[in-house]
Amino acid sequence: MKKPTPLYNSANRHPTDPPPLISHGTRDWQIVKYLYEHEGERFNIRAYSLKTGISRSSIYEILNRLIRKEIIIKHGAGDYKLSSTGNACVGSVQITMRHPTPFIIAQSDTLEVRGHGFRFLVKLPKNRDWVKRRGFMQRSQIGFKAIPHGETVILRGHRVKLYNKSLDIYFAKGWSSYADTADNSWKNAIKELKLILSDFQKKFSFKLDRVEWRVCKQHYSLIKNALAKDYLKNREKLHVWAEDGKLWMLIDNSLNLEECETVHTQSARSDNQKVQDFFNGVKQTGITPEFIMGGFDNLIKDRQYYAENLRQHTDAIKTLDKQIQRLGDILDKKTRKKR
Repeated sequence: MKKPTPLYNSANRHPTDPPPLISHGTRDWQIVKYLYEHEGERFNIRAYSLKTGISRSSIYEILNRLIRKEIIIKHGAGDYKLSSTGNACVGSVQITMRHPTPFIIAQSDTLEVRGHGFRFLVKLPKNRDWVKRRGFMQRSQIGFKAIPHGETVILRGHRVKLYNKSLDIYFAKGWSSYADTADNSWKNAIKELKLILSDFQKKFSFKLDRVEWRVCKQHYSLIKNALAKDYLKNREKLHVWAEDGKLWMLIDNSLNLEECETVHTQSARSDNQKVQDFFNGVKQTGITPEFIMGGFDNLIKDRQYYAENLRQHTDAIKTLDKQIQRLGDILDKKTRKKR
C-alpha cells in the first residue's frame, strides 16, 4: 500500500526551509487540494465555479499560474494532474482529518433537484484482521480519530465511521448532486458511494465481494421553487409531517437556493417526484392552487344559490298547497248548500 505524502504546513516547517510555493487557505491552495482529493477524475471547471462562486476566468488564471510554477501538469482539456511538487505541497488530507467539500453535478440542461445530506450504513463481511485496523492505520499513516467502539476516517472528503461489523458513511455537507429529477440525483449518490467503498478497499486492503447497505438519510430539494420563494419572501416557515409523525417536507434557504425540500428517511425520493410533478403540472396548465380554491369558492356559491332557489320554490309550493286546500274547502261548502 502506497503511503501518503506527509502534509506540509506551518506546524512542521523548519525555519531554514524555503517559503512555500502556495499559501494555505488561498484559492490556489483550494484548487490544488481539490485535485489531490479527486485524483484520476476530470476537473469540471463549470461545476467548480458554480459551487465555489469563483468565476471561470479566475479559475483558468489560477490553473495557468500553477502550471507555470510546475505544481500541476495539464495533459488535455479538463485533465489536470498534480506534479511531484504539487503532491509535496498539499500532502495527505487524511492525516489532518480535514473535511474538503467535494460535489458532483449531473449532465443535464434542467438542474431542478439537489440531492444532499446522504448517510449510508454498510455491513462488512467477516474479516479476522479487521479488529487490528488501528495498528494498520498507524503504520500506513492513515489519519483517524478514535470514537466509542471504532474510529473515524475521511474517504473522498466524507466522514466514515469504522466499526467491527459495519461502516457508517456521512456524505460531506458540501456534497450535492444536482440533477433533473430525484431519481437521477439518487443515482449520482450511489455512484459516489461506490467510489467511497472502492477507496476504502484500496486503503485498507479489505475485499468487498458483496455489499449489503441501507440508506439512513437522504434529502432532495427543488431549487428556486415558487412555493419556497413565497414563504421566504413573507419570512414564514413550512414544516409538513407525515402520518408516521416524521417530517417529510420543509422550506430551506441555507444555500440561497430557495428550496422546497423533502426529507423523509424512506420516502424522500418519491415524495420529491410527486411535488415536482405537481409544480410542473401547474406550470404547464396554469392551474394554480389559487385557481383551484377559486373554483371551489364558485362552486360553493352556486350551491348556495341553488339551495336558496330551492328553498324559495319549496315555500311557494307550500303556499300553493295551502291555497289549493282553501279552495277545496270552499268548493265543499258550496256543494253542501246546494244539497
